[in-house]
Amino acid sequence: MAPASLRDGLVMFVVPAIALPFVLGLALFRLYQIPRQLWSGDLRFAAKGGAGLRVAVVLAWLVLLGTTLLLVGSVIQSIVTADHEAANHVFVLACVAGYPIVYIGTAWVFYHGLEKRPAAKHGEASSR
Repeated sequence: MAPASLRDGLVMFVVPAIALPFVLGLALFRLYQIPRQLWSGDLRFAAKGGAGLRVAVVLAWLVLLGTTLLLVGSVIQSIVTADHEAANHVFVLACVAGYPIVYIGTAWVFYHGLEKRPAAKHGEASSR
C-alpha cells in the first residue's frame, strides 16, 4: 500500500488530468459556438449590461482563446522537444492548473453578458 502522501499527490495529479480534456472540449465548443450564434442572431449581448459588459464578453472570449492556444502550444512543445528542464514542466503544470479557473471565469462572464434570443410565442410564425 502506498504512503498517504504519495496517494494524495497522485490524486491531485489524476483529477486535473481527467478534467482537463473535458474542460478543453467545453472551451473549444464555446469558442466556436459563441461567435456563430451571435452572427446568426440566436445569441445576443445582454440588454441590462450596457457597453461595459459587452467589452467584458469580448475580452473574456479573447482571454479564453489566448489561454487555450497557450495551453495547447505549451503541451505540444513539451511533448515534441527533448528538452526536459524543470522550468518547462513547471510552466506546463501552471497552464494545466490555471486553465479550469480561466474557463470558469469566462463562463461566468458569458452567462451574465449573453442571452438567447427570445423564443417566438406559440402560434407566431418564425422569422427564419
